[in-house]
Amino acid sequence: MKKFIFLSLMLLFTQYAIAALPPRYQNIKDLDVMVNYIKEHPEIASTLKSIDFFEHTIYFGNNCKTVFGRISTEKPSGWAGPADPLEFMKSNCGDKPGNKTGYRGGFKAPSMSCVCSASACGNNAVGGDQGDIFTSVSANDVKAKFITNPNTGWHCFVPAKIRGNGGPEGCYCGKYCGNGGVGADPDYIDLGLTRDTINSSYGGGKLGNKTNWLCGNSRGAFSSQ
Repeated sequence: MKKFIFLSLMLLFTQYAIAALPPRYQNIKDLDVMVNYIKEHPEIASTLKSIDFFEHTIYFGNNCKTVFGRISTEKPSGWAGPADPLEFMKSNCGDKPGNKTGYRGGFKAPSMSCVCSASACGNNAVGGDQGDIFTSVSANDVKAKFITNPNTGWHCFVPAKIRGNGGPEGCYCGKYCGNGGVGADPDYIDLGLTRDTINSSYGGGKLGNKTNWLCGNSRGAFSSQ
């Protein structure tokens, strides 16, 4: 009987010793939660601005943020740790607690665009030539059709601004554009362009030209049907 009580006490103290995580391990655990959330949501990964670890907040897209927190649970007297797990709390751009599939909450998902930034795109994803542009792509289609793996060649993001509409061609500004061509901030898209306009005002539209514009076929709003 004494041996049983001693063993029980040892297990109890061992449990508490393991439970008390040093701050560095707790911080790593919390950061993993936030990073894994980003990995599960391509629309956030594509437009990520920053992670405020102290506020447990992810900033992305156009003034979007996702906030994490802890839901307190009842603890036994003398509990030393670990802290309650960090959990998703709210987002002002679509997700809601308990939802693991992306933007299906009380907020409208920001429409995304996808640009083929490689020499060609596909590899178990939508096919495309360099510079091809799709607009109005849903977050679900980004994950299922464009970013199915890290090597599809597609870059999907929430546009800062779309100027013009239609085709036959369009241009994407990945970083500040201009330098003898049309000026724009990062993640601008210009649509309704002709090849002559691209040659004269967008540096020809080839990857790496001095204006920083990348141009190609404007393939319109994406439909998964």
